[in-house]
Amino acid sequence: MNESSNVEMRRCRAERCLKPWPQTALATLVDLGMSDDKIARYLAVDETSVSRLRERYGIRMLEG
Repeated sequence: MNESSNVEMRRCRAERCLKPWPQTALATLVDLGMSDDKIARYLAVDETSVSRLRERYGIRMLEG
């Protein structure tokens, strides 16, 4: 298995953890002020997968 397929598997796992509405769930966690690292620990997934999923959905981290 190559690196890109590993990244895709981790992203899908993060997305599954956020079902049934992964985009809304991720946006809510970000709105609560959680960083990618904290979200990853909460979901027990890789931080990179959370970052990539957030970028895919166009969810920006809160300023400040």
